[in-house]
Amino acid sequence: METLNSGVANQRIKELEAQVIRLKDQLRNVGENNERFIAELSEGFASNNIGDDFFNALVKYIFEKTRVDYVLVGKLVNNSDGLRIIRTLALNAFGKQVDNMDYPFMEGPCGQVIAGQLYVYPRHARQFFPNNPMLAALEAEAYIGYPLYNADGVTIGLIAVMHKKELSDVNYLSSLLKIVAKRAELELERVQYQEILEQKTKSLEEANNNLELSNKNLEQFAYMASHDLQEPLRKIITFSNLIRERSAGKLDPVVQPYFERIITSADRMRQLITDLLDYSRLQQITGAFVATDLNTIFKSVQNDFEILIEEKEAVIDCRQLPVVEAIPMQMNQLFTNLFSNFLKFSKSGETPVLKVSHRVLTPEEVSQHSSLNPLLTYYQICFRDNGIGFSQKFAEKIFIIFQRLNGRSEYPGTGIGLAICKKIATFHQGEIYAQAVENEGATFYVLLPAHQKAEVPKAT
Repeated sequence: METLNSGVANQRIKELEAQVIRLKDQLRNVGENNERFIAELSEGFASNNIGDDFFNALVKYIFEKTRVDYVLVGKLVNNSDGLRIIRTLALNAFGKQVDNMDYPFMEGPCGQVIAGQLYVYPRHARQFFPNNPMLAALEAEAYIGYPLYNADGVTIGLIAVMHKKELSDVNYLSSLLKIVAKRAELELERVQYQEILEQKTKSLEEANNNLELSNKNLEQFAYMASHDLQEPLRKIITFSNLIRERSAGKLDPVVQPYFERIITSADRMRQLITDLLDYSRLQQITGAFVATDLNTIFKSVQNDFEILIEEKEAVIDCRQLPVVEAIPMQMNQLFTNLFSNFLKFSKSGETPVLKVSHRVLTPEEVSQHSSLNPLLTYYQICFRDNGIGFSQKFAEKIFIIFQRLNGRSEYPGTGIGLAICKKIATFHQGEIYAQAVENEGATFYVLLPAHQKAEVPKAT
């Protein structure tokens, strides 16, 4: 069932949202550093600009201060072949802004700069690097470059000047590049974070769109299940029962068990469809959270199971339960599934006993559950029975949809009930887990917040 993988999509969305939050924090930190360095540098290169405007203003500022033939700021990237290259962010030639370009850097001074230090070639640069196409194309005889680092000290780009003639004021040029490089580093890092943020945001949007599509597919499945599948099953069950009733005592003894199996299988299929519908509808419920008396919910569910309770002579001991902010219908379904679980897995020949109680969790206990909101007050509602129990190693498995620990012949069911309980608890910012001993009973703990939002303390 592809549509039932929306939990994976939700997890992916949570991961992307966490990454987006981290990136926004990093952007904010870089922005704060930018403001500090803006105050330290001249406004001559329009330091309040960002992105392309900033880098173009920067190379223009360096040209005006130095009158060198070429000024560039570049970032280190991978090209389409996976090779590391320099992609210029701004390129100034003889005082004019020209088109950006990509170029390899390994056989030239840029390669040494990328390796991590200031490199100065005031003359004869082409003699040092005779195979460098960049120097040859620009007829550059002098080169000064300075690396740009990110906050982790990793080289992410460079800032460089080139000149057709020998450079005389090397110390001034070197100092200037060192100074403006710090501002350029921050802006380049900010741009990179912004690009990553945009990519993650796009991925998040795509994940949300995929989840929305998955939910629509789930709605279509629910419609099909409630109409196209239920009707044939009803006919199978009805006609099989009619044949069995009208042929009582007349059917071949060999044929009789086949009808029983048909009816049993069809009824199991009907129950599976019903449970799947219940599970899928949890995605669509938009009911309001209201003050819900769990005592009322429990009594209503107990009345629904009245006949089965009498048949099994079950003993129900329910202490006073709290009032929580919840969706009543979902609380009813949660209690129904836990009640059904208790009666279904009772021991043969022993009186089934269910004890239900609650208490308030301490803040320390809440903090031990990573899925809970530490700002909320939580109730722990305990369902303890004396049934067949199970091995504790299966305590998490039982809440996974379609997971069963017992055979259908012994204990009927679809393996969806506890998965529904898990989904309801999570939807209410809560949690459910179990502790059990095989043949000695099980205890289910439902953690629910008193309120869905933290209450603001009243002013005294």
